[in-house]
Amino acid sequence: WLAGNPRTALEDPYQVVLTEAQAQAYFGTQPPATLLNETLLYSDTLTFTITGIVQPPPYRTDLHFTEFLSFSTFQAIPQYREGFDEVNWGSTSSSSQTWLKLKEGYPLASLNVQLDSLFEVAVGFTEDPGFTQHFEAQSLADIHFSTEYGIFSGSRPTANRQSLLVMASVALALLLIAIFNFVNLETAQSVNKSKEVGVRKVLGGHRSDLMGRFLTDSLLVTGIAVIISVPLAALGLQYFEEFLPEPVSLPYQSPYFWGFLIALLLVVGIMAGAYPTWVVASFQPIKALKNRYNTAGSSGGSARLRRLLIGFQFAFSQLLIVGTLAVVFQLDFLMSKDLGLDKEGIVHLYTPWQGAVQDRDRLLNTLQKESLVQDVSIQRFALIQRGWNTQVVEYQQGEEIQDLSVNTNGGDTTFLSFYNLPLSAGRMYASSEQSQEVVINETMAQNLGFELAADALGFPLDFGDDDVWTVVGIMPDIHFQSLHKNIEPMMLNYTPEGRALAMRVPLDDRMETAMDMLEGHWSEVYPENSFNPVFMDETVRRFYQNERQMSTLASVATVIAVLISCLGLFGLISFSVVQRSKEMGIRKVLGASIANISQLLSREFLLLIGLSFLVATPLAYWFISQWMADFAFQLSIGWWVYGLGGILSATVALVTISAKVWQASRTNPIESLRNE
Repeated sequence: WLAGNPRTALEDPYQVVLTEAQAQAYFGTQPPATLLNETLLYSDTLTFTITGIVQPPPYRTDLHFTEFLSFSTFQAIPQYREGFDEVNWGSTSSSSQTWLKLKEGYPLASLNVQLDSLFEVAVGFTEDPGFTQHFEAQSLADIHFSTEYGIFSGSRPTANRQSLLVMASVALALLLIAIFNFVNLETAQSVNKSKEVGVRKVLGGHRSDLMGRFLTDSLLVTGIAVIISVPLAALGLQYFEEFLPEPVSLPYQSPYFWGFLIALLLVVGIMAGAYPTWVVASFQPIKALKNRYNTAGSSGGSARLRRLLIGFQFAFSQLLIVGTLAVVFQLDFLMSKDLGLDKEGIVHLYTPWQGAVQDRDRLLNTLQKESLVQDVSIQRFALIQRGWNTQVVEYQQGEEIQDLSVNTNGGDTTFLSFYNLPLSAGRMYASSEQSQEVVINETMAQNLGFELAADALGFPLDFGDDDVWTVVGIMPDIHFQSLHKNIEPMMLNYTPEGRALAMRVPLDDRMETAMDMLEGHWSEVYPENSFNPVFMDETVRRFYQNERQMSTLASVATVIAVLISCLGLFGLISFSVVQRSKEMGIRKVLGASIANISQLLSREFLLLIGLSFLVATPLAYWFISQWMADFAFQLSIGWWVYGLGGILSATVALVTISAKVWQASRTNPIESLRNE
């Protein structure tokens, strides 16, 4: 705290605590203590007194904030009192959360038990023997990967743990592919070092000296690669900036960054150089000087290892190809699936929380007269959005009292007709707050125990304290949340104080004119508030931001993996051509055709690619199944997708091989046999 009393700063209504940066934005650079008791006007109607100045939260936090308003303020405002009622434990909202600081080592399970006991004492629902409710606290550390208790306004987007693990695994596998390439090529080229090794050993060189020398070469190559990779990584981060939730830069000032690079250099250099160095240092001097290793790397252990590494490279490439295709197809399915409502051209404007109803109605009346606005509706909030308010309702089922968690929304009587949603049964709620009528979706009717949704008409729902509402209408099920989730129970009621204005605007060349018109009318009514339209299409797109990022990154990773594998394959086929040049010369002299030579050289590699397909397919199926399990609605990935991955991988490999094989098969046999 820079100024103010932490114990009392947010004790009374209409008190606010600012971060130092926000205070400077309002008042300029002033000593924090001089700003205490200054006032701020929110939404043109609410006057808050500054009671504290605090340091801004650290950069790496999920709880970003610029100002805190006292909780008691909202309990003092009639239209928000119910939503911020301390006793209303059955209502959750992403706009308010309760935090507890536990003693070190205190078990979370014990806290959950105490929460249930506290609920019984504080709320007093124990008098209802049929009503049970259970509460579980969520650790602050888990919020980064979870939206279970809502998304904070202004907070960072939650991270997807599964996506991060997938991308980290892909990055590690790409590194391994590059290492295997180096091992393959160095092992294959070891024959070129055989005479050098023979001479050094004859002159008294020890095996350890030779291993140290060749391992140093490997570390030197790795070091050069690391040096080149740093600026390339910086450029890559700029390219991928739009796919990251926040701008990321390399921490050049951090000693941990340079320590990581040094550790990476040593680990990769040793992994890449250890086996080739061991192979070269194992050469016997007599055989080396007699050129007995002219087929090194083409038989024995080295050849088996080479085939194994090539198989791994192409298995991983095929795995990436199939996985990327699955992500792309699933993303296309998510974006094109019919959500059950007409969302085209829908824009929402959220009026200030404490803005006068008269101002909202003035804006509404103005927009209704505009020809570019095709329809307007007052709503509590958009029908499709990330965060929802939930309430627990009680209902009678036989002789027992059951409870059900329900997503709640509401607005004027045009709510459903605005989205071109007809009622499945019944009628729309009346335009009266005293009517206590609700419209529910078909899923909620089924959860209430009705096989036929229409049978739920007239059913009473108890919200506690004798607050009973009646079902008067049934709406069809729609996807009002991400397709990661099944359709959940939803309820609508008449909410004349809704702060969201929903409009339908043309999507043709008149759209820009329509948005300029909306901004102009908004500025006339709310000159102090920024114009922030929310397009429903964009809301749906944000549902799948992680999937779109993964699709792009996986596509790039696939190209890199295939490219690295092809480079390694090209190098090895080139080495194989050199090693078998005399054999090919003899075969051509004996009448072998270009097709025969091409088949001879490519058969082994194509067989490896076929085996890698057999390995990659079940792995791809398992990984795709695990990833798809995160979606309640998913596309069925047919067998042809796996086949397409194998065909693409084989085609790329065949093109890589063909260029070198064609060149080798057309070489005059005299060139390879002139020394015999």
